[in-house]
Amino acid sequence: MESLRRTMASSGLFETLLFTVNTLLKKDKYKTALAVVKGFRNGAVYGAKIRAPHALVMTFLFRNGSLREKLQAIAQATYTHSRNLASFVFTYKVLQSLQQLVQGKQLQSHSFLAACVGGWLVFGENNNINSQLTVFFVTFEEKCDLMKMSLIIICFISSHLSGCIRTLYNIESGFEKHLYFSIYFQINMYLLSRILFGLSRLAVEKGILPQPRKDPFPLFATLVWGIVLWLFEYHPHTLQPSLQSSMNYLYHDSNTWHDITDFLIYNKPKTH
Repeated sequence: MESLRRTMASSGLFETLLFTVNTLLKKDKYKTALAVVKGFRNGAVYGAKIRAPHALVMTFLFRNGSLREKLQAIAQATYTHSRNLASFVFTYKVLQSLQQLVQGKQLQSHSFLAACVGGWLVFGENNNINSQLTVFFVTFEEKCDLMKMSLIIICFISSHLSGCIRTLYNIESGFEKHLYFSIYFQINMYLLSRILFGLSRLAVEKGILPQPRKDPFPLFATLVWGIVLWLFEYHPHTLQPSLQSSMNYLYHDSNTWHDITDFLIYNKPKTH
């Protein structure tokens, strides 16, 4: 009997706490701050979802070492990507809100400046993960292409052994054209980013451009993130649909919720 009373008391306490939290989430005066929190949550979740499969594929295809070392590398890459993306979304939304608060209205420059500062602070360090994310934006690729590129590599490698391309080609007549266009487009754009970097290095070697005194990557990341967020906020039709979808998840979906379930657990309410 005593155990039943404790269970009922605990259940009542949980329901009261849940009601209090949901009431707080519905208050307009906290909406801006809460949107920043959900933005951090969406960035962390999305970063992990995108990096984990990519790191898994690339690590087991091309990395040497023991199983434990490979798993540690996958976990580290996933954590870094998730943390960086969450930190950027958090920084971007905070700076946007502060600028709007100070000036009393929303301006296009707010998005650009907030993303520039976030890009410099979060993605300014020249490492593998930051360079991959930033370069993908230069070539109009979406972040989810990290996973797609991994699948493309597997497909082309296996095509020499098992006829992977022919198998995909025979799935559906309408799908096959889209598949081929998507694969070839992504590969060409992937190469474009490498060519641009190669030509830049060659220009420095030939004396056409002066040798940078400092690593130009922080400035590069600053401008790339500033431009892509400005385009997304004010000219989204110029970006690829999949990139728009990814950025909607990160920056716009985080402005909407109904209760704790679609604030913290899910991005949107579950439909039955």
